[in-house]
Amino acid sequence: MATAWAIPINDEQQQNNKDVMSILPDLYKCERERYAVQDCLPSSMLSIKSYLADGIQDLNVVPFEPFYVHELPLNFAHTRIRRMTFFNMTIYGLTDYKINNVVTNDEVSTITFEAYFLRLSTHSCYDIDYLQHDQYLTINGDRMNMHFSDVTATICIKGVFYNNTNGKEMFRVSKVLVKFSVKNAEFYAYPPNPNDVKTVNSMNDYMNNNSKEMAKDARLEINTIVAAIIEETANNIYTKFPIETLMPDYRPI
Repeated sequence: MATAWAIPINDEQQQNNKDVMSILPDLYKCERERYAVQDCLPSSMLSIKSYLADGIQDLNVVPFEPFYVHELPLNFAHTRIRRMTFFNMTIYGLTDYKINNVVTNDEVSTITFEAYFLRLSTHSCYDIDYLQHDQYLTINGDRMNMHFSDVTATICIKGVFYNNTNGKEMFRVSKVLVKFSVKNAEFYAYPPNPNDVKTVNSMNDYMNNNSKEMAKDARLEINTIVAAIIEETANNIYTKFPIETLMPDYRPI
């Protein structure tokens, strides 16, 4: 059993008036015990795929299929592409995951696991600084596709149990760490006009031939962004219900 600390956080207005099972009727609950969670989490994550895909309006969870990103700026230190900014990006495949290698601490307040994605795809507008013939050119267009295969995200979620002002034990995620590894990446930017075909094709070749180096440069920014999304989504669920309704002391048969 985890220890609960009294933390002065007012969650009364945040809590949902509906029962968790009326919002997430297919949620597979894990018993609140270390080894039970390690065994059960893959099934629990499988049970919420459709909720994440469509979004959970009652909990302010946005749809993940596709997931929309208004703007994503990335900077690069060691490549001919020094900056990339994506606009109106849609990401496909985020709910097509498989959960592996779950590890928790005794209090079940820290959970580490791997999420494997066979394939992720993005579509977006783009604005890129590309070095060609010793001169940086700014290229922008309204269509760029990216495909990533064999993607593994190692995710560590840390949180704290606390009692709200009603004396109910709650859980809040306080920190999320994410580390991505990608086996293969493909990039294709469509030229904004016929005069840019040669330059954009050169840029596409460069990105595809140097995808590992580019991924290494962008990893920290992407990890940070994804961690923030996971933390917000998790807290939109955990802070709305007492922990006993999400993770009971025993799992009902």
